[in-house]
Amino acid sequence: MKQSALVLATLFAAVQADKNHDDARERMQRDIRGYIKNGFKFDKKVIKAVHKDIIRVHKAENDFKQEARENFAQGHVVMDEYVEAAQYEESQKTYTPPSAATKGWGNIHYDHPQQIMDKWAKAYKDDVELGQEWKEDFGDYMQKVNRSH
Repeated sequence: MKQSALVLATLFAAVQADKNHDDARERMQRDIRGYIKNGFKFDKKVIKAVHKDIIRVHKAENDFKQEARENFAQGHVVMDEYVEAAQYEESQKTYTPPSAATKGWGNIHYDHPQQIMDKWAKAYKDDVELGQEWKEDFGDYMQKVNRSH
């Protein structure tokens, strides 16, 4: 009887161990499935976030490139204004050669000095405005690019 009780207890323990083993294996498989499922969901979220970040940066770069094209076009206009002012100044120059009346001194005289200065001032003003526009465009670009997602 003792022997059969011992055998029964051993069998019961073996059955219980198998049941615990099956439960443990089932829990482990459930945990692994959960980890894989959650990891996959997390990876999908990370991939989507990275993709959205790349799209956001590319949009900001494209916007900046468009603004840069416009600024370069405006820069050519400003450069033309400087060239025009220099050419106008040169066209208004009058040279008086040295003479006995001037005791051997020559003279350079500009006709319409106010118009010459107005042209230079306009070119400079447009240049400063363009520089400010470049600064604002670059600041906007950096703000868009460095924004956290």
